[in-house]
Amino acid sequence: MLKKIIIGLLIISYTVSAKQDLNRLLLLIQGAYKDKVYSFAAKKAEEYLKVAPKDDPRREKVIKILAGSYFFTKNDKKLISLVDKLDYENVSLKTKREILLLTAKLLKEKGKENELIIILEKLLPITAGKEKEKIVETLGKLYYKRKNWEKLVDLPDVKSINMLKVIASYKLGNFYDVIRLTTRPENFLPDQKDDVLYYRGLAYIKLGKKNLAAKAFEQITFKTPKVIEFLANYYFKKKDYLRAERYYKLLTLEKDYKDYAFYMLGVIQEQYKNYKKAYQYYKKISHLNTKYGKLAKDRIIAFKKAGIIPKEKFYTVRVITLFSEEKTKRILRQIDIPECFIRDVDKTKFIIFCGQYRKKEEARQLLEKIKGMGFTDAYITQLEEKI
Repeated sequence: MLKKIIIGLLIISYTVSAKQDLNRLLLLIQGAYKDKVYSFAAKKAEEYLKVAPKDDPRREKVIKILAGSYFFTKNDKKLISLVDKLDYENVSLKTKREILLLTAKLLKEKGKENELIIILEKLLPITAGKEKEKIVETLGKLYYKRKNWEKLVDLPDVKSINMLKVIASYKLGNFYDVIRLTTRPENFLPDQKDDVLYYRGLAYIKLGKKNLAAKAFEQITFKTPKVIEFLANYYFKKKDYLRAERYYKLLTLEKDYKDYAFYMLGVIQEQYKNYKKAYQYYKKISHLNTKYGKLAKDRIIAFKKAGIIPKEKFYTVRVITLFSEEKTKRILRQIDIPECFIRDVDKTKFIIFCGQYRKKEEARQLLEKIKGMGFTDAYITQLEEKI
């Protein structure tokens, strides 16, 4: 009996001593943290958690201090490790959320996006209101950057990332989702109106509903060349030449579409049987070595063979006459003026001309330049157009 009493007293004595040691350690931890000696505070907090029982009500306070110490010492690895252990600690949801937010902040500062995504995904289910919207926005941008379309479309609707969700849905081929998401313009930021209509139109095209695509594209304020091209071709096929002409004229302002647009403007004028105006459009691009430049040239030749359009005359500088094609080409290269060309007479006489002008006076500057190169016999003459 006496032995049992002695053992009991020893246990009580040990427990009291252990509690006193934990009390002293807690005061040390709190003091170091308050004095911003974070490395020491973290070390002692780690010691505390190793020896303190799991049901110690003060563990939560020490864990918060440990998280703060890791944050201020920029120790993201240990902070992530602490986050992983939170599920096995008896801490409140509030504390868990605070530590996760702290971790997310540090990872964002360090630019560690992969780890940040994992932390934000843990945070998402336990946040609400503006805080949740901010997390959704950050996750949405990170998913978009990584082309993680599946995760992006599953995020809650938040105005700041709804446009990204539309793009992700389009990339995934979920065209009906694109149309559903773009039904209400108020769900998007004001400056995203054109983007919303653009993807709505693209989705309709993919679904074979070109009439609805055209309606969406018509509402776009600042239309891209691709959109203008679609509308021009759409109305042309509908034989609504007036609208088609309007859009093809806009396309002539775009470098990569210029030859196509002028060619189609010529085609429209042919539908009106206005061959003279069609010729004028074709003439603008007939010198280009492109698909539509060649087609335009073919149309002009056809016009002239049919006697629809008379040949035109222009002023040019006659430079020199030679009787060897090879020598003529060599001199043409030496002159090195893009506007110069060769006309042959029965394959026996070759003449170099430079420039094509509607008015004689316009050719004088080029004449002086040619003479300055040593071709003193050069003079201005008039030629009949040759296609």
